[in-house]
Amino acid sequence: MAELATEGSVTALLEKGASFDGRLTFEGTVRIGGHFRGEIFTNDTLVINPGAQVEAQIEAETVIISG
Repeated sequence: MAELATEGSVTALLEKGASFDGRLTFEGTVRIGGHFRGEIFTNDTLVINPGAQVEAQIEAETVIISG
């Protein structure tokens, strides 16, 4: 059984220099620092880092846009 992410930890990271096109669903916290295009669905937290490029339909409990 996979261990659930602890509160405050990052579940996934799309860092600067990386790009993704598609649909992202997740639990926990995801940080995007690169380029994302598509759809993002979560009942948790999405963090968009400074310099990130996000072109997406977003449905999230919390979205934090830095920068």
